[in-house]
Amino acid sequence: MDADTRVTGAPQESGAFLAFTDLHFDPFFDPSLVKALIQAPSEQWEGIFAGSTITAPSGYGENANYPLFKSLLDDMAPHAGEVSFVMMTGDLLTHKFRERYAAATGDDSPEGLRAFAAKTVEFAARETAARFPNDPVYFAIGNNDSLSGDYQVKPGGAFLRDSGAIFDRYWIEDPEDSAAFSSTYPEGGYYSLTPEGTPGLRLVVLNAPLMSASRQGGDEAGDVQLRWLADELSRATANHEKVWLVSHIPLGVDAYQTITRARSPEDVKAVTFLKAPFNQALIDQSAAHAGDIAAEFAGHIHRDDFRFVTAPSGEVLTEMFVMPSVSPAYGNNPAYKKFVFDEKTGAILDVSTYILDLAAQTSGQASGQPSAASPAWKLEYSLAEAYGLAREGAIDWTAFAADLLRVPAAREHFARFYDADAGNGNQIAPANYDAFWLALTHLTGADYDAAYAAMLRGEAIGTLDAPTPVEAVLAGRGVLGAFAPGR
Repeated sequence: MDADTRVTGAPQESGAFLAFTDLHFDPFFDPSLVKALIQAPSEQWEGIFAGSTITAPSGYGENANYPLFKSLLDDMAPHAGEVSFVMMTGDLLTHKFRERYAAATGDDSPEGLRAFAAKTVEFAARETAARFPNDPVYFAIGNNDSLSGDYQVKPGGAFLRDSGAIFDRYWIEDPEDSAAFSSTYPEGGYYSLTPEGTPGLRLVVLNAPLMSASRQGGDEAGDVQLRWLADELSRATANHEKVWLVSHIPLGVDAYQTITRARSPEDVKAVTFLKAPFNQALIDQSAAHAGDIAAEFAGHIHRDDFRFVTAPSGEVLTEMFVMPSVSPAYGNNPAYKKFVFDEKTGAILDVSTYILDLAAQTSGQASGQPSAASPAWKLEYSLAEAYGLAREGAIDWTAFAADLLRVPAAREHFARFYDADAGNGNQIAPANYDAFWLALTHLTGADYDAAYAAMLRGEAIGTLDAPTPVEAVLAGRGVLGAFAPGR
């Protein structure tokens, strides 16, 4: 890789944490167990699940069953002595939890749904805490973490109050952090605290569904959150703290939906994850506090991706790590990450991605489903090694973003890692790669559309001298695979 200087600076004192997202834990995976689960407290769920005849982890197209969740935690657990905490960026509950509960139980009462959701959250929290008894877990609420339907979590509602009490009990260890978490999460779903073992670093966690383009209803709760965020960032600046900004839903443009909705080259119009005013406000906040925001983290798309807030010159101001999911519901392999960071600046120094290769697990299985025998997680790649980055010093994210466009090996890596090496559900094809790359750095709908129009005219984008013809980009829709994310 022609990465001449991707890293600058001297060696640092480094820390580490684990991160996973989009678990979509499915307590309904074995219908024969549901009655027992309803009747039993969550403390007894492990024994109930252990009695299931379904012992293999979920396959492609499915949400995370108990065997997959257990194998994830068992593989993460040996890292406990190496990390300070665990980050979970949302969507703990399975897709359509409310509908699945009613179908499995025949009970459409709000009380029954609330009780079962609370037990599901408590089970997941307890199981995770058991593997990390000395490490806190920090959670960002996802669009499926709701009793009211997708993207419809209610500020101050039952789910936030119930999950807040559970997370505070099992996942938040420090008394000051507990007080900070409890002061805002039960009402708004967002919070700000200092992560364990990281003095001078502030974790600011957002309730992204309040700002989603898919959310119905008014924007008042999102506006309140934005004002709170502005205050938190200003306070961090005044206190000389570095900030990690955590959100379930990424900034910017949904490249997959943008491409697949287009009927012709001239019909391409960017689809953003968040409502345009919220998207712009978050971009503006990231740019204004770029000297304080050391990194940003998200999930939601079930893919291994990035977003970069840039200056007009193209310089990367802040980088967002968009993490691949545990759930293989959309054709990806289950994954989690280990981040290594500079304890003084909060800068990310390296990232290791671990995957469960479901295709390898199903090899030789007549059913096409994963084998129940010891699911084998493996290191898929480290960021530094795969992309030719030095292992000490601050990564040059401007050069890295350019490499993802212009360096063939980097393009190949990014496309392969995108769905955690699954291949069968990959949304990126050679013909549409440039359109996906545009979403990394062109974060508003207007910016993306202008860059796409320039590509349509055959003009250069970034440092790419000869962009892929847009007709080929659109033709690439036919090779995107059968798993269209609904997240």
